[in-house]
Amino acid sequence: MASIIVFSIYYAGVWGIPILATATAIGLLPAAVGVKRTHCMGVIILPCILYFAGLKDVVLAALGL
Repeated sequence: MASIIVFSIYYAGVWGIPILATATAIGLLPAAVGVKRTHCMGVIILPCILYFAGLKDVVLAALGL
């Protein structure tokens, strides 16, 4: 486990720790709540698809942000 933390810091810098903590929490969420892991992946991947498709401004405007 320590090696994962070290690699996270090495590759992502200080921001690696909160990213690792968020990823760990999302990974543990389905077992704790009783939902399928694919639902959590959909929540993660949809914003990534929209961002890299160039629709970030459209989505933020639709959400009023």
